Amino acid sequence: MDTGDSEDTNTRIEQFQEFKELIEKHDIITLIGGGIVSVELASEIHNTYPEKTINIMSSSGLLGKVGFGNFRSKAEAYMRRNSNFNIVYERSKTIPGGKGYLENVHVETETGITFFTDLLLDTSGRLIPNSEALDPQLVNDRGFVRVNNALQVGSYHHIFSGGDVADTPCRKTASDAKSHAVIISENIKLVDKNSENLHGYKESEDTLVVSLGRNSGLSYLSGSEYMGSSDRGSRFSSYLKKMVERLMVSHYWLALKMEKSKL
Repeated sequence: MDTGDSEDTNTRIEQFQEFKELIEKHDIITLIGGGIVSVELASEIHNTYPEKTINIMSSSGLLGKVGFGNFRSKAEAYMRRNSNFNIVYERSKTIPGGKGYLENVHVETETGITFFTDLLLDTSGRLIPNSEALDPQLVNDRGFVRVNNALQVGSYHHIFSGGDVADTPCRKTASDAKSHAVIISENIKLVDKNSENLHGYKESEDTLVVSLGRNSGLSYLSGSEYMGSSDRGSRFSSYLKKMVERLMVSHYWLALKMEKSKL
């Protein structure tokens, strides 16, 4: 079962190009959300356009939902070293609609504070599963598909669900979706053999890598932290992130049978 994003790859490429042009065009950029996407995007924008002002809005601070080590304080310290970064500890009442952005807008927070921004981007990662066509009994109140530990859907032993749409406690990442696919493929074989000893899903290990621009990063690998802006740990994190991205991107280019020149 795959009930993920309803938009095709070409549409996503067009959106990517549109957002790139918007970022190039505007001088004051505000990102809604303090998660990994916001932190990485803000850092990349700063590296490419150091003169631009970047605001990050998050009521819980940077990486507030990431529980590994000292990620939150380290990320905030990195941001505060750059005068063009502003962290706004507020929840935005102004939310972009379907486009995901607003231009030349006065942003209002829940406490009544207002400020102007050239570009407002929603990078909060509000995931809305594309599960409307399913039986309501198969999804929870947030639209995610109910699965058991073997990723079977409801009482249907021969139907499986994985990836972002599955109601699993893991982070919604490509690596976790890939592990789901492996488990499901093995369990389909076992079901076909009438076996009841199916493989169970396990949360991914405590590993996380966050880039802070091109030459800095944070990483947490099996209990060890590698952080900073100029030390070896930071450079290691940056290098590791680049390698992971290259491997992942190459894998999906191959899966999609697309040429890299299309981006």
